[in-house]
Amino acid sequence: MKGAEAVRLHATRRYAVVTHDYTTFERWRTRQSERARIAEIAAGLDRFQWWVLEDLADVRQAFLSRDRTSGDEEVRAFVAARDAATRVAIPDELAVYRLADQIGRDRDRHALM
Repeated sequence: MKGAEAVRLHATRRYAVVTHDYTTFERWRTRQSERARIAEIAAGLDRFQWWVLEDLADVRQAFLSRDRTSGDEEVRAFVAARDAATRVAIPDELAVYRLADQIGRDRDRHALM
């Protein structure tokens, strides 16, 4: 009985390792496809769309770091900026928000220099 339990335990560990590797690979593949989508969106934007996206980045930054007791001011501003971005044909998807976050980080990095 001890031998069968050992085989079962070993098989379980192998399965866990395979599952872990598969999950890590899936996360990596998802992140790579997100980066490709961000690059695709960024390449297709004109100057006006970039301006609207930068506005969305500013408002998103304020929305994410808002004080929840201060009211819904940041929420309304974020919804308005998102609607403006949608009106100028910027897709409403996660890659756009990641691109906006990247713009905010780049701006913060340059401000510290």
